[in-house]
Amino acid sequence: MSTFKILFQDTIQKELRAKSLLWLFILNILFIVVLSGGINYIAKMLQEFGAPVDMKNQSIHIISFFVSFWTGVLSILFGVSCIRTDEEEGVLGQILSLPTTRFNYLMARAFGSTVLSLMFFLLLNVIAFLMIMISGDDFPFLATAPIGFITTFCSIFGIVLLSIFVSLFMGRMLSFITMVFIYFFLSGAESIFFGEEIASYVSEMSFFKGVSLLLYTSLPHVSTLSNLTSKLLIGANYNGFNYLLEAFHYLLSVGFLVFIISFFFKRKEV
Repeated sequence: MSTFKILFQDTIQKELRAKSLLWLFILNILFIVVLSGGINYIAKMLQEFGAPVDMKNQSIHIISFFVSFWTGVLSILFGVSCIRTDEEEGVLGQILSLPTTRFNYLMARAFGSTVLSLMFFLLLNVIAFLMIMISGDDFPFLATAPIGFITTFCSIFGIVLLSIFVSLFMGRMLSFITMVFIYFFLSGAESIFFGEEIASYVSEMSFFKGVSLLLYTSLPHVSTLSNLTSKLLIGANYNGFNYLLEAFHYLLSVGFLVFIISFFFKRKEV
């Protein structure tokens, strides 16, 4: 068995052994059940009062947003922990003494964290599907759903890489808080520039817009990919996506992240 595969499996197994992940998964399931039941109850009440509001098949959009949000949070958590935990437990030097390169170690940890987050995303969507079917709504997923899982993988991988980079310079808690801030700031930047003409990027420039533009041009568009996933999975109203341009930008930005992570990690003392 290759060292990459061993480290990849170890990344998943050590997170699965954590009881906090199990409790978080259970809480998410309970929330989906309560959310689905609550929406159905409100819809029934509105019908009884004769309100001209049709909420049938709407619960999947709310649940999808919730699942996407928690997948992003978990991606940050796993990305921050996958390398920082090894360092804090004093095993990083031992792992790197194995017949493997630092780059190989980084990619194994990154892909392991990404796959684990994707598993969480898939399981929550299965639970959501079962609740939707029980509630009597129509089949929620489109034929393009498998492509949506690919875009989810890409979004998660971008978040994990960025989280790993941040964790190289600070502890787990501070890294997590910093990454949550960056994640929301990046989402805001994407909402500002998405669909806009390139010429408008530098018009009416301010400090806030300049920082947003720097993040938007240099980092993966994880929020945009998440929105695209919702469109591919459940038909969310999301237009103006330039597939070729976004694919090109994603490859460049991920390549840039991998390069700078590898650059700083190779110079890190263990």
